[in-house]
Amino acid sequence: MTVNATSPLAETSNLTAYRAAGGDASSAANQAILADLVRRNVQNCVSCLVTDLSRFENGTCYDEVLDLCAPRSSYRDALDEAGATDADWLDVCESLNIEAEVNGEGARGVEAQGRALELVRDWASDEDEARRACDLAGLDPVESEIYEYWTVDRWFAGKLAELGEATGGIYHLHVWGRTCTGQAIFMDSVIAEIGAGMEILTGQRNDWSRK
Repeated sequence: MTVNATSPLAETSNLTAYRAAGGDASSAANQAILADLVRRNVQNCVSCLVTDLSRFENGTCYDEVLDLCAPRSSYRDALDEAGATDADWLDVCESLNIEAEVNGEGARGVEAQGRALELVRDWASDEDEARRACDLAGLDPVESEIYEYWTVDRWFAGKLAELGEATGGIYHLHVWGRTCTGQAIFMDSVIAEIGAGMEILTGQRNDWSRK
């Protein structure tokens, strides 16, 4: 079977757009896809190793470990947590050359600002773009504590870094600092973001459920 090219989901390439088109990243089919993605790219928990290395100030990778252990600042999280009244999102859209419909009564009201905010979230496909949008909106990044450390492959480390996740190299290992705990890794929102960006969720162009 092939993906229906006329489906709104087939035209999406990020998680915000996927949800706006009616997709459910937490569906059973998508959870299976994301679990497969994690199995392919996430390797071993090295939390104890990172903790031990952080105690040796004269260690060969002490600075790298400290950078990895530092609280993570995320502009993407700031956008996710922002509300329609936190900024003039229509102005932000204009500054970013995003087309936002402004007409009729209440053209700059809360509903219009909310729609503009969704457009900004859709536009900000990586941490650099999110930072640019937040700077225009006057928003500070959100800081998150790192709870776990996992080795991942080089490609996955790059994808995580693009989305503002803490990543670093320790003894030729690619290490991800995970800001979630107490749930399966495939349930983390960043995994769904990567999956949607790869267009592998159900209904997208590369739908893995149809392999």
